[in-house]
Amino acid sequence: MPSVAAVEMSDQKSILSCTGCLCLANATTERMVNMEGSLKYLSPEWRNEVHERLSTQLDPEKMNYATTSLVSVYSNCPDGKDRYFLVNCANGVLGDVIVGEGEPPEAEFSIAGDYDVFAKMSRGELGAQAALMSGKLKIKGNMVKALKLSSVADRFNRIIATVPTEF
Repeated sequence: MPSVAAVEMSDQKSILSCTGCLCLANATTERMVNMEGSLKYLSPEWRNEVHERLSTQLDPEKMNYATTSLVSVYSNCPDGKDRYFLVNCANGVLGDVIVGEGEPPEAEFSIAGDYDVFAKMSRGELGAQAALMSGKLKIKGNMVKALKLSSVADRFNRIIATVPTEF
């Protein structure tokens, strides 16, 4: 059964279509959702929601006052494109959260893996350390610092797992 798409605009909803696909809205205050309220994984709307949740739920203390940047590089995405997800923070304050296609930007740490592995992590079905230890993900960067920051990465993943997402 196709899902119905709607545009959320402040306090009102308008039904756009029931084709089962989500179209991009052009107003900055709008976001595309299906009737279940889930956002398409790695979409601009999903990125906005992730940024909002990370910003509000992680204070500098919970972030261990970390200053770092991490780019996750996704291969084998359903549409055949390579994607990336970049997060950076300074002194425990969340900075950029960027989702993009193609060549990822430079970061202190780079984690590469299959889309399905990252999707499992984003659903809370797989931990980052388990994925790294099993060889499902490859990391580049200072391994000592990476181990120190693993608790922060786990906090990120637990919060990201709360975003209603369509994979």
